[in-house]
Amino acid sequence: MKLLTAPMAERIVLEAAKPARAVLIELSECYGQVLAENIYADRDQPSTDRSAMDGIAISFSSWQKGTHNFRIEGIQKAGIAQKKLSKKDGCFEIMTGAVIPQGCDCVIPVEMVNIIKGRAIIKTDTKINRFQFIRKQGSEYKKGTLLLEEGTEIGPTHIAVAAAVGKDKVAVYSPKIAVIDTGDELVDVNKPIKLHQTRRSNAYALEALFHCHGFRAVTKFHLSDNILKLEANITWILANYDVIVLSGGVSIGKFDFVPQVLTKLNIKNLFHKVAQRPGRPLWFGVSQSGQTVFGLPGNPVSTIVCASRYVLPHLKKSCGFKNFTPLVKLAKSIKRNPRLTLLLPVSINTSREVRLVGYAGSGDYSALTESDGFVQIARGKGVLKKGTKVRFFKW
Repeated sequence: MKLLTAPMAERIVLEAAKPARAVLIELSECYGQVLAENIYADRDQPSTDRSAMDGIAISFSSWQKGTHNFRIEGIQKAGIAQKKLSKKDGCFEIMTGAVIPQGCDCVIPVEMVNIIKGRAIIKTDTKINRFQFIRKQGSEYKKGTLLLEEGTEIGPTHIAVAAAVGKDKVAVYSPKIAVIDTGDELVDVNKPIKLHQTRRSNAYALEALFHCHGFRAVTKFHLSDNILKLEANITWILANYDVIVLSGGVSIGKFDFVPQVLTKLNIKNLFHKVAQRPGRPLWFGVSQSGQTVFGLPGNPVSTIVCASRYVLPHLKKSCGFKNFTPLVKLAKSIKRNPRLTLLLPVSINTSREVRLVGYAGSGDYSALTESDGFVQIARGKGVLKKGTKVRFFKW
């Protein structure tokens, strides 16, 4: 049977993405998540004319008329209401960020002023212009300006903007994700282990991967290789989660029951098996209620590669995130495979060149610690030469 190509699988996965649910959370908790609302300016910024320097504020017309010695009427510090100049030859000492006093339209830096016995004397040869060192009201943005767009991946600068406009809570996309590892051989990380058993590393890796990309609503489940238990538990999970990500049980082994169970639960199979390495047995489908279901191969490298390659883009599209995969250059030539797309772990340098990270097969998860992600090498004959640009997927 002819296998689905990786680009075709990607298209099917992205086309199945539906808008994710949104939740309102505390601003301090939203780092790394995806914004589910537009954020607008609640007032002009600056909200009024403000000083960009420590110094004195004067009336420029007084300077033009020859006044170089000003009587200090008080101090205009940041955080207090606007004061008013009472005389033309008066001035205010002013601090950076303070409101410009009424009657003043010029700030002279403190370095250009000598203050002696309540008088501010401007130093010789000082050049002065009207509105110098004044941040004019609305010069950065006006009230009602769109500052942050829905679909933005929230970082520190975005949090600063949201705080500046008074958003103590923000709406973020938060699809509920169920991570299910299957297999009788699996034991949790805090349990004693026997020689024939394996610890549940895949579930923890997937949870961390989704958290790193801003998807926090993740719950881990472990299901045994039992058809009836798989059916009962997945039925409940489908009723309570938006995206289901299974690890293991999707190949052709005698105890690989996942495809059989998903079919019985009326999950529409959109594809099973992709012409790629690693991760060929990948399964993907959609339930009658719209939940999306990924069946990832159980080998650790295959699991995290397939999750990064298909599940993350699907989640990001459901959140309105613009799906963009950066291009990097190959530091060395790479031999292609005529039948399979290759997904190869790499390390990346500051020049955005990548080098392959060697690993001993799909079970060698420890080798991935030396990698930054993986590149996609399209199937074909021959080699891709050094310097060729390829798609890069970050862990």
